[in-house]
Amino acid sequence: MSYTATATKSETYSYVDIRNVIRRLTADLVMIASSSATISEAKARDYAHDIELLCQKGYLQSVDITLLLYGSETKAVRYEVDTDAGELTMSKPGGVRWPRTPDE
Repeated sequence: MSYTATATKSETYSYVDIRNVIRRLTADLVMIASSSATISEAKARDYAHDIELLCQKGYLQSVDITLLLYGSETKAVRYEVDTDAGELTMSKPGGVRWPRTPDE
């Protein structure tokens, strides 16, 4: 007697997964905004909210955040949208305390 079984499992991430990830992204954006003094905390939270909505609709593959000083890149990070795990992964983990920029 023999027995054979096959199974396929497919999962997608949920809005709850996205919300959990966005909380981390929001914290990163607020820290970047605060340490660099480039935008307000409120504006950083607005951007995070927009990113959350775009992720929920499946419109984003990645999010790039770049600090420019006099037209040159000073610091940058990319968040990749991982649809299998339902999360955003950073291209350069850590390092969300960015240098304060002078008024241009």
